[in-house]
Amino acid sequence: MKKIYKILIVGFSLVFYFSCAPKETTSTTGGGGGGGGGSTGQPASITATATPATITVNGTSTVEAIVRDASNQNVPDGTVVNFSTAMSGAVVTPQASTTGGKATATFTAGATSGAATVNITSGTATGSVNITIVPSTSAGTIQFVSADPTVIAVKGSGGIEISTIKFMVQDANGQAIADGTTVSFSLVGPGGGEIVSPSTIGTVNGEAITFLQSGTKAGPVTIIATATLNPGPPPVVISSSSSNVSIGGATPNYTHLSVATNTLNLPGLSCYGEKGVITAFVADRFGNPVPENTTVSFFTEAGAIVTSGLTNPYGQATADIITQGPAPRNVKPSTFYEYEVTDAFGNRQPERSWDDDELTPKIVRNPGDGLLTIIVMTLGEEGFEDKNGNGVYDTGENYTDISEPFIDTNDNGKWDDKEVFTDSDSDGRYDPPERFLDAGVDQVYDPYEPGAKGADGGYGFAGVDDNSNGVIDDVNEYLWAGSDDVADPSGDNGVTEGNGIFNAGEYFIDDNANGQRDAGEPFVDANGDGIWNDAESFWDANVQGNTTGIFNSPNGRWDSSTLIWKPIKILFTSGAAFANITPGGFAIPDGGSQWFKIILADINLNPLNDTTSIKVTTDKGKILGDTDVAFPSTMFLGYTEFWVYLYDNTPGDTNPLDIAAVTVDVSYKVGACADIKFKFGATGTID
Repeated sequence: MKKIYKILIVGFSLVFYFSCAPKETTSTTGGGGGGGGGSTGQPASITATATPATITVNGTSTVEAIVRDASNQNVPDGTVVNFSTAMSGAVVTPQASTTGGKATATFTAGATSGAATVNITSGTATGSVNITIVPSTSAGTIQFVSADPTVIAVKGSGGIEISTIKFMVQDANGQAIADGTTVSFSLVGPGGGEIVSPSTIGTVNGEAITFLQSGTKAGPVTIIATATLNPGPPPVVISSSSSNVSIGGATPNYTHLSVATNTLNLPGLSCYGEKGVITAFVADRFGNPVPENTTVSFFTEAGAIVTSGLTNPYGQATADIITQGPAPRNVKPSTFYEYEVTDAFGNRQPERSWDDDELTPKIVRNPGDGLLTIIVMTLGEEGFEDKNGNGVYDTGENYTDISEPFIDTNDNGKWDDKEVFTDSDSDGRYDPPERFLDAGVDQVYDPYEPGAKGADGGYGFAGVDDNSNGVIDDVNEYLWAGSDDVADPSGDNGVTEGNGIFNAGEYFIDDNANGQRDAGEPFVDANGDGIWNDAESFWDANVQGNTTGIFNSPNGRWDSSTLIWKPIKILFTSGAAFANITPGGFAIPDGGSQWFKIILADINLNPLNDTTSIKVTTDKGKILGDTDVAFPSTMFLGYTEFWVYLYDNTPGDTNPLDIAAVTVDVSYKVGACADIKFKFGATGTID
């Protein structure tokens, strides 16, 4: 109950009103004293309240300060009162004046929750009041925080298959939402049975955490988090999605390992430094690309190749094959070549080869000598047929049993161990004989072995009359490195024994410059190719149960961890070593015609590279057929053959015979080393 006292002083029109009310909860510092007595006017105590005493972040509260003097009387109106706070982000009215002993200020919270203290001063009197700032109970945003790890493996692969997904739920003021706020999760993925669990959870310190478990398909997965602001009706709902979590492929699988090249024919026998690109395609048992940065190894029989590559997001790894020495290994011709021939000495050859009569008569050349093997390999599992569709190998299911990786240098489809030899100097390796000229044994030109010029000082083809003296000069014609030919002391220009061994007087290359030919160590010719062969390279997968250091064939079981590998073959070719048109001369009667066969080949009777083009023209008559041809990139073994048709296009005329020429223009590039153009042809008459 308020009591109002009224005092009337005669002669003055001053009326004083005093109001008394019940006390509130306060914090008071300064001089005390009871009520009643006269006011000194100086602040002695401050009592403060905050209404409301608890607010949310960014909320406001009214702070009231009652200031009294030493007699516990209200200070005079207009007394200045100061307000301040150290709370981060919060502000308060810095100064106010009293009315009826009371000064009022406004406190505004920032984004930080916690206990805030408002300090109050007036004169020498001090006071304070506490305000509690709490997070908002209304969600404002859901933010994706992290996925750990960001890449997981498909189910059943043996890799990490679970990722921890974390979201942060904040109120409208950017503060963590109150604990227990419900968040639900869903996902969008490749459809391989992925799950997110738990699907509903309450927040703790604003965080909502769930777990993504992979399925059997690779691909990106997005997690969607949803929180309800207000149950409504109508409900107010907010959602947010994660960045992509990648489900990567599982272990590389042999069935899903492939290899390709951007070129099948490189000028590796003529030009160094040319490049082709070999690409490995690697996927898991489900056909998913393997995880990015899976290591794939590359190895080559000839030239050079970058030995290691990493897969991109599509499971592809690439390496450059570079032309340089060594050349592909010389091998025996395959049995599918056309005609059986004899060597230069009338000896029937044990294998079939091309009919070279139009090129180099009686000389056996082998297209397979330009063929090289490249392999790709990686650590993975053998392929299998998943009959029950459960995504794993079960006993009894069909599988592909593979050997350890090897480079098949002689192209016979199997790994060949090294041939037995007698180590005469105990150096632990086979020491080959010094090279010597061989016009009648293997007839193979290896451009990386040193050769020699004939006595005429010129280079030419073995067995070819390159100096146009009408005979094949055993001495004066250039003979390929590796030939076996006597110096023909009888001078009959044709008697040679070609026995495959060095005889006194035959030309040789003196490797050690000691003035004599040194015999090689004896060896057993296991594959009958006339030369000692190093063991074909292999990689010891060391699968459980295999013997370390020994080449292992298929082991009769499915292996979940082994070296899986695939080969690819390409050609190293030279420039045009053979260019021929048949017939070389012709006589076409009135109204008649003539077919011509054109052959173009490199030193091993293989096609030239894909920069090659030919154009066939005639100055008389009409020509049809393969007159304008661009070569593809091919590894088809054997020379390239074209046919053209020349006919008399003015039948019945009475003109005399015309001299006619069929001209073949050839153009190609030997990589960056040379730009070649030449022509050849046939001449004759046409009526």
